[in-house]
Amino acid sequence: MLSQIDHVILATADFEAASQVWGERLGFRLTDPGGHAAYGTRNRAVPFPKGYVELITIVEPEVAARSPLGQALAAAIAGPERWFGFALASSDIEADVAALRAGGSSATEIMR
Repeated sequence: MLSQIDHVILATADFEAASQVWGERLGFRLTDPGGHAAYGTRNRAVPFPKGYVELITIVEPEVAARSPLGQALAAAIAGPERWFGFALASSDIEADVAALRAGGSSATEIMR
């Protein structure tokens, strides 16, 4: 069962500028940069008590191009910075994703 929004994802072509806005200008604490090697991305989080905002960009376009998630992110960062997606917390993720897709959602692959 879906229990909460785990995090929301902000796609940005200019990772350093987005980090500066969220950290220095807005005053939020950011985690150190990390990434998803399998997707060619770089990210960092803006933590909140019950979730976080994930700032994400592509650093290895050839790796990102190999997955639907990477392809969608590449399309997103080709335009202006925007909200890209969200992640949900679930006690039965496979069943919840199947139900979301059956209802017309374009839920992407399950990531743990």
